[in-house]
Amino acid sequence: MLRKNKGMSQLELAKNITTRRSIGEVEHGYKDLPYTTMIKIIQRLGISLSNFEEYRQGAPIFCRSGTDK
Repeated sequence: MLRKNKGMSQLELAKNITTRRSIGEVEHGYKDLPYTTMIKIIQRLGISLSNFEEYRQGAPIFCRSGTDK
């Protein structure tokens, strides 16, 4: 939900960091990203690492429902 709450597509989130496909795989629980890649994703989302950890405990980082662009 966090990615969609920020109004970002998978492609926007992935740009120059990873692939759109990797974002989709993470969202569906099929893949984990390397730590350094996750840090870049967190920065792009505009949240702190501590806020991310709190959010992660209560909700998926991205969005696990449906398909995306």
